[in-house]
Amino acid sequence: MRYVSILLFSLFYMLGMPAYGGPAGPSTVPKVDFSTLPATATVAKSDGSGKPHPVVARLLPEQQSVQPGVPFRIGVHLTMLPEWHTYWRSPGGVGKKTEISWSLPEKSTQKPYTFPIPNRYFDGQTISYGYDDQVLLFTEVTLPSDTPLGTIDVGASARWLVCKTSCILGQAKLTLPVTVSNESISPSPYQPLFEHFENQHPTSIESISEFKVTQSLSVSSLLSEEAFQYALHIQPTNGASLKYNVEKDKGTWPLFTPIVEGTFDLVFQDDGIQPKLELKQAPEGGVFVVMSAEAFEIYDDEPLPAGEKIGGLLQLEANGKKIQTEIVLDVPWTAPGKTPEPVSSDLVSQANASPVLTLAPQTKPNDVPAQNASSEATSEPKTENDNYWAMLFFAFLGGLILNAMPCVLPVLTFKIYTLIEQKEQKAAKRQLSGLVYSAGVILSFVAFGLVVIFSQELIGHDVSWGFQNQSATFTIALGTICFLFGLSLFGVFEVPAFGASEMDRASDKEGLLGYFLTGVFTTLIATPCSAPFLGTGMAFAFKLPPIEVLLFFSVAGLGLAFPFLLIAFIPAASKILPSPGAWMERFKQIMGFTLVGTTVWLINGLYPLVGADGVIGY
Repeated sequence: MRYVSILLFSLFYMLGMPAYGGPAGPSTVPKVDFSTLPATATVAKSDGSGKPHPVVARLLPEQQSVQPGVPFRIGVHLTMLPEWHTYWRSPGGVGKKTEISWSLPEKSTQKPYTFPIPNRYFDGQTISYGYDDQVLLFTEVTLPSDTPLGTIDVGASARWLVCKTSCILGQAKLTLPVTVSNESISPSPYQPLFEHFENQHPTSIESISEFKVTQSLSVSSLLSEEAFQYALHIQPTNGASLKYNVEKDKGTWPLFTPIVEGTFDLVFQDDGIQPKLELKQAPEGGVFVVMSAEAFEIYDDEPLPAGEKIGGLLQLEANGKKIQTEIVLDVPWTAPGKTPEPVSSDLVSQANASPVLTLAPQTKPNDVPAQNASSEATSEPKTENDNYWAMLFFAFLGGLILNAMPCVLPVLTFKIYTLIEQKEQKAAKRQLSGLVYSAGVILSFVAFGLVVIFSQELIGHDVSWGFQNQSATFTIALGTICFLFGLSLFGVFEVPAFGASEMDRASDKEGLLGYFLTGVFTTLIATPCSAPFLGTGMAFAFKLPPIEVLLFFSVAGLGLAFPFLLIAFIPAASKILPSPGAWMERFKQIMGFTLVGTTVWLINGLYPLVGADGVIGY
């Protein structure tokens, strides 16, 4: 089985965690006045009650005017509400990088936009990298030398994912009028932002003289679904002294932060949280970094991936000078069925043969003896099979714990009614009811798994737990169902199979259908949230082969359905349930309010998806 990480960008749940900035520490962002910026260059959405979207997007110029044939900079500036954040070029275990496409006059040239040094975020289950407060992503543009003088429009289309306790996709189309002139150029009011964020960018690796970096793959090119390793050697030059910190419980952060941009992903450690990265003692005060990864599946009729990269962000001190730089390696592919050329470098083998570097918090590598390898290097590692079964168990346990999560509370009405009704049924009918309810839950999970497989294998979209909640259609449909069921609990009308008296009068066919639909509805309303262990188990599953994705989804569904099965097949377990009585009618009405509250919550989630006009129907 494969070790994989997640793209859990639409884990669409808990990312409200503390940030850890790079060791350089960002300086205070200069305050600028955006009031003179044209309205077409700003997108700030809000809902009907005035609640703002978490991100305001702006297209900023660095100069008041530009000259034909002379480079100038423009950038997309994102301002986030407190506790919300967007993502770096390599977002980590969850997230999606901000993407920008530029709209420029014909024959203009532009450089790729680059990302500042990110912060590190950890929610207890996943590690990601990105930006809070604000970030500016800019490019350098050169207009053709024959551009006529006057005013032209430049534009940018930006897409981002912003997360707090949930994640919201955002997008903006921005247009900025730019004056083309031969007169001397003066800075715009936004130039301080460009200077500030330029200082937050990594230093070019070519300009560093204190150390050199070599890198290599364990293979000359990647093969479909094959594991490989990437090794990097940081070697001081001219007697330079390298110092760096590796913070406790943060893997290789901040010394080395992996950059993964391609049809492959990192192998994770047994905890399902930290990527499998190792620091090794290199000769002459240097350091090896070894990163394990695995290629995704490539079909025979698919074109080979191109432009993919692997590498990392380095943050360390050399001769007392703080250096932050990125180094990446192009990753070639070999067509399925063909044999790649032998690897031309033994760097990976040399790194693997070196002792593991043991570092306490704030410890400098030059203070650590080369022979002081950690116990991890000598202990027998857990097998891949061990990790696989642990993740499968986490999927089951997470599904089980979902029953107690607040987001599932409205469904408990139906579940409690059904469980109480089972106390009056014969054993065979109770067991059949439990099996049918469980089938509704598990088949719903399987259906979500099939959508994941379809999205990943056929249309190439990365999705993750809760992905359907970014669909306005799904959110509207689920809100409608919640509202109708809420009305039924208030007695406006009866929904067969959910009311106790109706169940007694319903036929066996209708009753079993009701149990099945309850299982389906339980799954639908449970998926907007997650539970402890579920994120870890499903994160592992999302990049497995299709049949194993379905297995993990089925096991998570079994966990959610397990209490029903327990009551259905072990009559003694039903003794913990209260006896039917008049209290059920009052409880039913109370739970009706929870469904109405859920409807309001779902409608509130529509604002970031369709805007205020979309919610009210204009």
